[in-house]
Amino acid sequence: MMLLQSGTAIAALMVLGSVPIRPAAAAPVRVPGARSPAYPLKASATGRYLVDQNNTPFLIVGDNPHALLGMGSTADAESFFANRQAHGFNAVWMNLLVATPSYYDSRDDGSTPDGIRPFTGYIAGRTDSAHYDLTKPNEAYFGRVDEMITAAANHGLSFFWIPSIPAARAHHSAAYGSRRCSITA
Repeated sequence: MMLLQSGTAIAALMVLGSVPIRPAAAAPVRVPGARSPAYPLKASATGRYLVDQNNTPFLIVGDNPHALLGMGSTADAESFFANRQAHGFNAVWMNLLVATPSYYDSRDDGSTPDGIRPFTGYIAGRTDSAHYDLTKPNEAYFGRVDEMITAAANHGLSFFWIPSIPAARAHHSAAYGSRRCSITA
C-alpha cells in the first residue's frame, strides 16, 4: 500500500500489480447492492480520505500502468481498461510524461508509439525530454491524453495522473523556477 498526498487529502492506493494486457473475458465484478460513486470525487471533511458528492467514502482499488501513454496505443489502453474493469478495479494511476532514463523501454523524446511528442519546443538550446519547453504543449499529444481519460471513464475507472517524474521536474524547476512548475488544485 502506498500513500499519496494531494494538498491536505491523503488517499490510500492499493497497488495490486500489473497483468498482461488481454481482452476482458467476463462481465465487470459487481458487489450486490453496490452503486457507482457520484463524481467528482473530493476530499472528506477531515481531509483524510476521498468521498463522492454524497460524502460516501471512496476506496481506491487501483492499478498503475504508469507508462501506458508513452508505451501503448489507444487500442492497448482500451483493452487494458476493459481488463481492469472486469477484475473489479475502480482506478488507474498513470504518468503524463514518459521518457528515458526513468522508463527503460520508452522513447528518448517521450513520444507516443506513433511518434507524437508532448511538447513542440525545448529550452536552453537542448533537445532532450528533460528540457522540453512546458509553455509549448503539443495539442495532438494532449488530445491523446483526453482519449486515455475517456477510455478509462468508459470503463468506470477514476484516473490519477503523475504530471512528470522527479528527474524531469528538477530540470524544469531549474529552467522555469519552482513556482511555475508546481501543480495546484
